Amino acid sequence: MQALPEPAGDPAVVAAAAVVGLAAVLGGAFYPEPRFVIGCLFALVLGWAAARMRGRLRLEELLMLAVIGWGAGAAVVLRVAPLSAKVALTAWLVAVVLWVITRRAGAAARRMTLAVLTATAALLALGVVFEFAVVGSPRVGGLLENQNTAAALLVPTMVAVVGLGREYGRAIAAGLMVLMAAAVLLTGSRAGVVAAAIALVVMLPAGRARRWACVAAAAIVVAAVGWRLAVRPDTLAWHRAEIWRAVLTLVGDRPLAGVSPGGLADVSGVVRIAHPELIGQHQKFISYAESTPLGVLVQTGAVGLALVLAAAVLWFRAARLRGLLAAPVGRGTVACLVVLAAVHDQTGADIVLWWWAVLVGALEPAAVGADVCFGSVSRWARTLAGLGLAGLVLWGMAQPSVAHALWRAGPPTPQLVRRVHSVEPWYAEPARWRTMQLLSQTRWGWETAAEALHSSSVAVSAHPGRAQLWADLGRVNLRLAEEVGRWPGSVEAARAALTRASDLEPRLPWYWAERALLERQLGRLAAARELTGEALAVEPHFVRGWLLLARVELDLGRLDEARAALAKARAASELRWGRLLTEYERQILFVPRPQLESLEEALP
Repeated sequence: MQALPEPAGDPAVVAAAAVVGLAAVLGGAFYPEPRFVIGCLFALVLGWAAARMRGRLRLEELLMLAVIGWGAGAAVVLRVAPLSAKVALTAWLVAVVLWVITRRAGAAARRMTLAVLTATAALLALGVVFEFAVVGSPRVGGLLENQNTAAALLVPTMVAVVGLGREYGRAIAAGLMVLMAAAVLLTGSRAGVVAAAIALVVMLPAGRARRWACVAAAAIVVAAVGWRLAVRPDTLAWHRAEIWRAVLTLVGDRPLAGVSPGGLADVSGVVRIAHPELIGQHQKFISYAESTPLGVLVQTGAVGLALVLAAAVLWFRAARLRGLLAAPVGRGTVACLVVLAAVHDQTGADIVLWWWAVLVGALEPAAVGADVCFGSVSRWARTLAGLGLAGLVLWGMAQPSVAHALWRAGPPTPQLVRRVHSVEPWYAEPARWRTMQLLSQTRWGWETAAEALHSSSVAVSAHPGRAQLWADLGRVNLRLAEEVGRWPGSVEAARAALTRASDLEPRLPWYWAERALLERQLGRLAAARELTGEALAVEPHFVRGWLLLARVELDLGRLDEARAALAKARAASELRWGRLLTEYERQILFVPRPQLESLEEALP
């Protein structure tokens, strides 16, 4: 019987896997210059693959694309962090397209794809081993910046290597598995060790062998995790339940649409995790949901998670029917991914999403035949889809990378600010730099005031969910009112901006204190006293808050209360000595000497 020809897009599939491998070798493509290169390569390769792809989209693939569409709609409506949403959605789109084109590739192309991932994983494992030899301690990432990211790539690839024994020889496959297993242990990733152990168990047939494997796997997990915690303790592990509880609180506020993709770090200020035993009780904030399902839920809401779960159910059904889960390698790989996704939020780890998409697509049997019919696609439509996909990837990956690289390349200047803003209007950092530079000037004229108002407004417009930018806008309006006369509405604008900052970050005391200062300057002492109390309720060791309260009490003629507040400020300032402080704690305990000396003179 004559063999069927390989699908026309197979060279593009192998090239896409090579780009993913290059992204991993370059450190995950988290930084501007490597990300620009990877973005351009993805635009070329994925556009090519989309233009040549055969077959119709399956229902689970359409559901995953619908998740991205829903997230884009939520990002447009909510406007929390537009640039972060754009970057996150592009990374998700790349992952879905990688999965779609890889699962349609022919057998030879999928074998080549697995070979590319395996070779890259071997380099990553060597990087981890070398770094451990230099550092002499676990919890290292090798070529990647994070040990959990390294484990998330190595563990499922290590399982997939089992299937390469027939093709490359059992000795080579065994050597690769030993190398990757050693690297996983040296990363110190608890999730990686557990995932590898569970994969070992589920790959074995039911019976005595599996029972003994369970016992051995449990012993390995206990020993590896105990060694890791003894050598490098990690307090985050014990606060994971608090993080999940805080994330669910955010979900309760926006259950359907979520906080928008990439917006978790901004909105998590509302639920900063409290640590009463520390000096700075609210210095811990959430940057990741610490679970991929929770990450999807909080960023895209219940609708996004429902779409993902529906796609997963359809995929599992199809995988079982096609025999993927019947094969030990397929079962083990899926088990790895489930465990790693359950305890780490991979929605922001682009390289992990891309790697997993290619790996799963290469392992599952070709997704052809018995597809749900959504109509055939003409050649011209595929070409336009390929061009559109390439444009989206360039817009979401290359364009922000150019802006970041430009800003990092040279000394900041007003001209560079304008240039970067023309490249990426949603990049707020240059405008904030210009605002801070203008605020540092001792005297303002009309021209300086107008530029400061413009730059602070541009920063807020580019990144509306960041409290710091709203506080800058409030400070600019306050300077306008103080130095160049009462600009129309400047006082009300300052009050509104500072109120917005404290609404976005209610657990940070300085925004409450700045509002209190504004009210004191306007003669509203009762409001100033109430706002200062809010700042001190958030952080009881806030030295500047106690000094401000002492000043307000003195203005009100309450001398005993002012002396008590001054004593609290002195006691809090003594906490600086004899301990290693975080940057947050240094801000909490900072003592403005002129204010302290002035109060000490007024309150003998």
